[in-house]
Amino acid sequence: MTTDQRFSWPSVRPEVKAPPPPPSFEELERQVRAQAHEAGLAAGLEAGRAQAASELAEQRHQLAALIELLEAHQLRLSETDAQRISAFILAAFEALLGQVATVAPEVFAQVLRRALEEMPAETDTVIRVHPSLVADVDRELGRVVVPDPTLEPFGMAIDGGAQNFSVQPLTEFRQLLAQGLTDGG
Repeated sequence: MTTDQRFSWPSVRPEVKAPPPPPSFEELERQVRAQAHEAGLAAGLEAGRAQAASELAEQRHQLAALIELLEAHQLRLSETDAQRISAFILAAFEALLGQVATVAPEVFAQVLRRALEEMPAETDTVIRVHPSLVADVDRELGRVVVPDPTLEPFGMAIDGGAQNFSVQPLTEFRQLLAQGLTDGG
């Protein structure tokens, strides 16, 4: 062995990996389109929610003005007039619930989520909703939801053994409306 060989370092070449190839034009275009699609969806959803909120505020304002007018004039309604007004208001409420189900279905899941929070943790629960709400509520809650055609549209129920929860918004609104027209008339 020569002196040069004794004092020389072994040749160690680091293993260099080639960088990954840059994405193709098609891949870049797909990524840009996907990002634009997501941004457009988010903007559209936000605009829809804002429009629904605006329409809801306008409907509330109109209903409040009608109630003020009725109270100011102390109108006595005939049974037929009360039924017509009740049917009109109930139809408007049902249409409003339909808009909420379309634009912000998470509202229905929030109602169920709050009810579930009130139930004991160890309770086995069965969540039932009207079939029109199943997909949205199931996705929003992240739990299995059972379709129940016996519930009215927009109806929801939780069966939890000794503790149960049920909401039938149209029936409950109809009862409040009947009570309000009877008390006011």
